[in-house]
Amino acid sequence: MTQYSWFMSLDESSTHEIAKSSLQRFEKLLEKYGGQTISGQSGDGMIARLDSATDAVELATSFQTQMSEDPLPVLDGDIARFRIGIHVADVIHEDGLVTGTGVNIAKRLEGLADPGGILLSSAAYDHLDSKTEYKTECIGHCKLKNIPVAVEAHRLLPTNSSSLMRPVIRNNLVNVKKSDIPSIAVLPFRDLSADQNEGYFCNGLTEEIISSLSRFRELFVISHSSTSLLKNMEISIQEIGKGLGVEYILVGSVNRSNTRMRVVTQLLETEQGNQIWTDKFDRNVEDIFDFQDEVTQLIAVRLADRVEGMELNRTKTGGETENLEAYGLTLMAQENFHTYTRQGNHTAQRLYEKAIERDPKYGRAYAALSRTHNFDWRYLWTDTPEASLEKALETARLAVKLDEGDARGYAELAFVHLWSKQIDAAIGLFERALMLNPNSADIMAEFADALAYAGKLEQAEAMLKNAMRLNPFHPDWYLWYLADVYYGMARYSDVVSAIEQMRDQSEGHRLLAAAHAMMGNSEKASFFAGKVVERQPNFSVSRWAEIQPDQDPVIQERFLTGLRKAGLPE
Repeated sequence: MTQYSWFMSLDESSTHEIAKSSLQRFEKLLEKYGGQTISGQSGDGMIARLDSATDAVELATSFQTQMSEDPLPVLDGDIARFRIGIHVADVIHEDGLVTGTGVNIAKRLEGLADPGGILLSSAAYDHLDSKTEYKTECIGHCKLKNIPVAVEAHRLLPTNSSSLMRPVIRNNLVNVKKSDIPSIAVLPFRDLSADQNEGYFCNGLTEEIISSLSRFRELFVISHSSTSLLKNMEISIQEIGKGLGVEYILVGSVNRSNTRMRVVTQLLETEQGNQIWTDKFDRNVEDIFDFQDEVTQLIAVRLADRVEGMELNRTKTGGETENLEAYGLTLMAQENFHTYTRQGNHTAQRLYEKAIERDPKYGRAYAALSRTHNFDWRYLWTDTPEASLEKALETARLAVKLDEGDARGYAELAFVHLWSKQIDAAIGLFERALMLNPNSADIMAEFADALAYAGKLEQAEAMLKNAMRLNPFHPDWYLWYLADVYYGMARYSDVVSAIEQMRDQSEGHRLLAAAHAMMGNSEKASFFAGKVVERQPNFSVSRWAEIQPDQDPVIQERFLTGLRKAGLPE
């Protein structure tokens, strides 16, 4: 169960009962598929054996679907979510116990899976009876704790969630030209804690360090979205340096025990993989926020001779938090938000609201909450969409008021203004956000979308490509935005090419329908129009025309014409 230790620390009795109820669901399904437990319930998990990989995948999928469709609530508005690892191997039966390397690999894969996700070894994947029934992606060779040989792993993607927000390894790491300014990538901090249940904590620490470094205009900083995919992958520092086009790599580990925490960091140069600097930090857990600033400043000092005018002293802005519970709730909310579903969005909303209850001056939580209300309005995930848009505006304004030095607040306020059709105001706010965080690939990509709606298509295309350089494993929505730019340019074949690179093309079906219609491919246009209606039964061209913030009537009419030609309902 994800965040089990966190929830146990808040309410041991309730968390235990929820974990027990969840695992009882799993045991009932296990009996249905003819499996048996290797070890019974152990707090928040168990190990089971089945006769085939297909049975194991069907069981795992059934369980995760059941937990999604009929969620069990835990503390602070979150729901119980489990990770599942699947491996095929010979095992050792001795004295009623089943052990062996195969069991250990399954356990380690479980630890690497997404919350509510399923991770298969290549051995399990190769044994599936029909791979076409499942939507999977290979995440490469992973280094597993105490397993000498790296294991290739495949993520099983759930059918009820979108991968639009998730980063994607789009090709093998190849040589990329280095930036003209000092460049760095911060790899995900490894969790060395005894129970290895601090993954979300390590992820948050990594992201905050990247966010802090991104504020230095004279540094080129690879996005957290891309470096997060390199977690536990068996790749050398030199390969990463060449593949991401960076001179420096920061690696680190976290070992947390009760209220104490040890963090070890290393700064490496990528040409030879040599160490430039290393340090250990022993702190109380409550001091994590001071640690983030300290590490950022030390890196800046090490690179200062390369970066003219780099500020070495950065004061905290008003909207940051020192409340560990508020911080943890915000990290959990992000995991739910990135599912890009109605349920995930609403769960994230509740968690952000709980974080704000813990710290009413937490600007980052207000900024993130704004986006959830915006999505409620945009995708009709609420019965009161106009009220949701007002809430999005209100919370974004609060985020900026509480933390004038955080780019996220300005970006969210810009996003609300964009979809309120106040494009000039949106562009000004995006400019302010990029001044504060010039390395934010996500803000850059969203700024490009605003420029496209303003009719500045060439500028939008260039900015999107810059964002993709900062975030080489960019999520699908970057390509979705790029396809939108190409449609505005009437480059219909480029629209199709961009969307075909998306892992999950569902959000691109509108553009595919319209582009094929404009190219005269009526059969394909009709097919994708059907996909749009299948996914959004309430879709109408008039509703879409009403919400789109296009400033250039020629560009808007071009898109609406394509939708109508494709046969989408008026």
